[in-house]
Amino acid sequence: MDELPEFSRNVLESLRQPIESKNITIARVNNHATYPANFQLIAAMNSCKYGFFGSVSSSCTKMPRCAEEYQNRISGPLFDRFDLQIEVPKVNLT
Repeated sequence: MDELPEFSRNVLESLRQPIESKNITIARVNNHATYPANFQLIAAMNSCKYGFFGSVSSSCTKMPRCAEEYQNRISGPLFDRFDLQIEVPKVNLT
C-alpha cells in the first residue's frame, strides 16, 4: 500500500483483525463466511503529506504540525502490527 495515511481510517482499521487473526470473516444477513487471510502487508508513507519533513534543502511552513497530523492518521494499534519498520532517508540528487 503506497501512501498508507491517504487511505480512509475505516479501511485502515479494518486491516487490524485480519493481520492479527490471519482470518477474515464476511458477515451477511443470513450467513457468515470465514476465509484464511495469512498475508504480508507492505506499506509506504512519507514523513509528512508533502514529503519535506526532515529535509534540509526543502522547507515547509506547516512543519512540524503537518508531519504530526499526517503520521497520526495511522492508529497506534495498527502501527504496532507492523513487524518491520524502516526509515529511508531522502535521496540527494545533486
